[in-house]
Amino acid sequence: MNKFNSISRVMIVCVVLLLGFNVLNVCSASVSQSQKSKEETAFKGGKAIYFYNQGNNYKDKGDIEQAIISWSKAIEVKPDFALAYYNRGNALGRRGKLDESISDFTKVISTATDQKLKVLAYYNRAVGYGKQEKVDEAIADYTKVIEMDPKYAPAYKNRAVVYFFKKDYDSSWKDVHKSEELGLKMNSDFLQDLKSDSGRTG
Repeated sequence: MNKFNSISRVMIVCVVLLLGFNVLNVCSASVSQSQKSKEETAFKGGKAIYFYNQGNNYKDKGDIEQAIISWSKAIEVKPDFALAYYNRGNALGRRGKLDESISDFTKVISTATDQKLKVLAYYNRAVGYGKQEKVDEAIADYTKVIEMDPKYAPAYKNRAVVYFFKKDYDSSWKDVHKSEELGLKMNSDFLQDLKSDSGRTG
């Protein structure tokens, strides 16, 4: 339950546009402003990607603190950079900074356009809530994961554990069965505790 997912480095191809001169001077001021805006956007995007990849390189080397700094710089340049929030959220979670980690995953949920990334953000936020013993919030996020991806077995497995701590044994057993149906076995010690506390064998 404590394992955080990680996203592998995303290769991003930067396309450089060569802006030609406008032979006609009609509306030259507005054209120049438009070109300037495009150039600024391209520059900021490239700078954000540079810091994002730099953070990934630091992570690969095991320097998590520097990775966090680099991802933070990427976010500063591009405040809607969902992947940078996701990676920083993972790193902060490993550092035990759960409030900050949860905040980053919340940002991913609100900014990401990729469905799989949203699923992982909900899942990881649920893990964070679980560590904080916020069982209702954790259950809500695991349930959201399952709504978005009904075959995501780790969500059933972890939700079974959270239901157990809430003493909702029937729901816990349902998730145990679903997790195992999807090929993800439960911890034997956990199953023994569930059997003992619920008075059931399955």
